Amino acid sequence: EDMRGVHSLGIKSLRLKNTPLTSTMGQGEARSMAIAQFPSLSYLNASLVSTNERKEAERRYVSMVTRLLQSTSLEPDEATRESNRQSLLAKHPQYDTLKDEHRDVIAAASNSTAGGASGSGGSTLSATVANLMVRSMAASSCSMEPLVRRLPGSLTVGRLKALCSRYFGLDTDLISLHYRTKADAFPIELDGDDNTLDYYGVSDGGEMLMNEVDLRSGRDSLNGKSDDGGDDIDTFESKVKEQERDLIARQELQRHMESGGR
Repeated sequence: EDMRGVHSLGIKSLRLKNTPLTSTMGQGEARSMAIAQFPSLSYLNASLVSTNERKEAERRYVSMVTRLLQSTSLEPDEATRESNRQSLLAKHPQYDTLKDEHRDVIAAASNSTAGGASGSGGSTLSATVANLMVRSMAASSCSMEPLVRRLPGSLTVGRLKALCSRYFGLDTDLISLHYRTKADAFPIELDGDDNTLDYYGVSDGGEMLMNEVDLRSGRDSLNGKSDDGGDDIDTFESKVKEQERDLIARQELQRHMESGGR
C-alpha cells in the first residue's frame, strides 16, 4: 500500500511488538527500517532515536531501496518495469526525500548490484560491510584486547562465534553475543546462529559484547527478563554496567600484577 498517508501523520513515538509488518525482520533491522521511514519519530519502543542512529538507519534504507529499484530493471517488458518501479516508490516515499542527502550510498549500492545479485531476494535490508569491535565480558578473556574486524552483513552469527572462539579461546557453544550502538538503550541479543548480521541491523561502528553462557541456567548473565517475558530495560542496563565495572576492575588488577605490584 501507499505509505505517504502514514508518514504525513507526524508520529513522534511508536512501539512495535508482534506486528506482521516486521515478522520476518530481526529486532535491529525492524528498528532501523522504522526510524528511516518515519522522519518525525523521536522514540521507538521507549528508546530515544539519536541523530547518529537516524543517519545510519537512513543510509541503510537508501541502500536497500536503491538495490530494489535496480532489480526492477531486470524485467524485460518496459511497461512492467515502470509499473514495478512506481509501485516500489509508493511503498517507500521517504526514498525521494533521502536520496539526494545520501548520494554516496546510492553509488555504492549501484556498484554492488552491478557486481552481482543479492541472495536475499530484496525482502530485507541489503547486505552491508561494517567495522565492528567485539569486547569480551567473559572472566577468562575480559583482559584481552577487543577484536576489531571489518565484517560483511551477510556473515552469520554462527560464523562470528567461531571467529570469537579462535580469538578469545572460548568454546563456541559457550559464547553468547549482544550488539549495541552508542544510541542503544540496551544491547540486542544475537540469538540465532543462522541469522546474518544484517538481520539484526548491525551497522558500522557498533560494538559486540561476548559473554559466556552459564550451562547450569542455560543462559548468559546479560539476559534480563521481566515477569511478563519481555525485556526489562532497567535490569539489562544495570547488568551491562555491572559487568563493565567488573571488567575494568579485573583489567586494572592484572596491570598492577604485571607491573610487580608497584
